[in-house]
Amino acid sequence: MTLFAGALAAHGAALLVSRQRCAMLWRLLTLAGVVFSGLAVAGQYRQAWPMLPMYLGMPALAVLLGSCLVITGPGEETDARAASRILQGACILLCIVILLFPKDFYLPLLRSATPWAHLFFVTGALARTFLLVSAARALVAFVRSPAGSGVTRQATTIMRPSVWGFSCLTLSMFCGELWSWLGWGTPVVWHDPAITLVMALWFYWLFLLHLTWAGVRAARPRLVLHAIGGLLVLVTMHPDLGPLRLPLPR
Repeated sequence: MTLFAGALAAHGAALLVSRQRCAMLWRLLTLAGVVFSGLAVAGQYRQAWPMLPMYLGMPALAVLLGSCLVITGPGEETDARAASRILQGACILLCIVILLFPKDFYLPLLRSATPWAHLFFVTGALARTFLLVSAARALVAFVRSPAGSGVTRQATTIMRPSVWGFSCLTLSMFCGELWSWLGWGTPVVWHDPAITLVMALWFYWLFLLHLTWAGVRAARPRLVLHAIGGLLVLVTMHPDLGPLRLPLPR
C-alpha cells in the first residue's frame, strides 16, 4: 500500500505541474507514478504465479493508463492537454480507490493457473486503457466543440483507441470463455462478475461502434455515449473492490 501512496503523490504532483506546461517534469512525475504502481502489481503477481491474482484489475489499469500518458506526453494542443489531465485524474482516482478498498488478501483460484486466465486479465486491462483514452478525448471534444458542430476533425482521434479497445475486449472475452470452459466446463460462469461484466461492457461498445459507423446518430450525441462508456469502464470494475480499510496502519 505504501507504493500506491507514492504513486498517488506522483500522479497528483504531475496533475499540478501540467498547468505550468512543464512537459519534462510532468513526464518524469507520471513515470514515477507508473514505477511505484508497477512495482506493487509485479510483487503481487509474483506471489500468485503461476495462478492469476484476479483482483488486480484496478492496479493494472493504473499502470497501463500511466504508461500511456508517459508515451503520448501531455500534448501540444489544448484539447490534448485537457484529455491528458482527465486521464491523470483517472490515475489519481484509481490510486485512491486502491488505497481505500484493498483486496490483496484474496487467494487466487487453482483453476486460474492457465495461460487463458492471464490473457483474459492482460487484454482486459489493455482494453479498458484504450476505452478510457477514447472517452477522455470524446469528453473534451464535446465540451470544446460548438453546438451543432460535426466534430469531424476529432473523429479519427476518438475512434482509433475505441477500435483498439473493443478489439482487446473481444480477445479478453474469448480468452475468458476458454478459461471458463477449461476450468468449469462451461463457456460462461454466470455467477462470476469478472466475466459477466466484461460481456456487458463488450455489448455496450459494440452498439456504440455500430451507431458510429452506421451514422445513426449525430456526432455530438455519440461523443456523450463515448464519455458514458468511459464511466462504465470504471463502474464495471467494482468486483476489484475490497472492504473499506485505512490505507496505512495507524
